[in-house]
Amino acid sequence: FHLSNFSAASWFRSDRIDHDKVGILLNRGGFGSELEDENLNYGIWLNPSETIEAGFETSSGTNVFVTTLDKFNDGLWHYAVLTYDGKTLKLYVDGVLVDDKVTSGILPDLAGDTKFVIAGDSVTDDKFFTGDLDEIRVWNRAISSDEVLSGFKNNIFNIDGQIFYESYSGEGPPPPQQECPAGQHFDTTTNACVPDLPPPPQQQ
Repeated sequence: FHLSNFSAASWFRSDRIDHDKVGILLNRGGFGSELEDENLNYGIWLNPSETIEAGFETSSGTNVFVTTLDKFNDGLWHYAVLTYDGKTLKLYVDGVLVDDKVTSGILPDLAGDTKFVIAGDSVTDDKFFTGDLDEIRVWNRAISSDEVLSGFKNNIFNIDGQIFYESYSGEGPPPPQQECPAGQHFDTTTNACVPDLPPPPQQQ
C-alpha cells in the first residue's frame, strides 16, 4: 500500500517486560535506511522506553514522528491509531489524541517495493513485536477523531477507504463497553446494560 494519506490502526497488548529494542506493530518501508525509495511510508511501533511512536519518513529520510508520553508495557489491551491527511499527523491511543504534528504538506516516501508487514520490520528480519496484536486496519484516507472513538468504544467502523483488515483468532481485545443509563451497569457476560442490584436490606 503506497499511501500519501492514510490511517493505520491496531489493538495491541505488550508483554510486561523491559524491552531493549523497537517492536513494530505494523509498517511499510521499515527502519534502518535513509536512501530514497527505502524509507518508512507509515508505521506504528513500541520504543525501548515503552512509549508508542508512529509516523513516516520523507524520500530524503527526514523523520516525521509522533509519540506518547505514557508507557504501554502493562500487559493490557490498548488501541493505537495513526492518521495523516497530508497536513497533520495524529496519534491516538484508546480513542484519545495523544500527539499531533503539522507537516506543511510534506509527503511520505511512496516509492520502493517494500511490503506492508505486521509485527516486524518490512525491510529486515527483526524488530519483532513482543506481545499480542488484533483487529489491524489500514485506510487510504485519514479517518476522523469521531471514527477513531467509535472504533475504540463501540467496535463500529466506517469502511470507506479501508484497504486492509486482519483479525486473529483466540483471545482478542476486550469487547466494547457502552455507556449505560443511570441505574444500570454494563454486564461483560451478556455485553449489555442491566439494572443495578438494590443494596441488601440492613439488619435491625
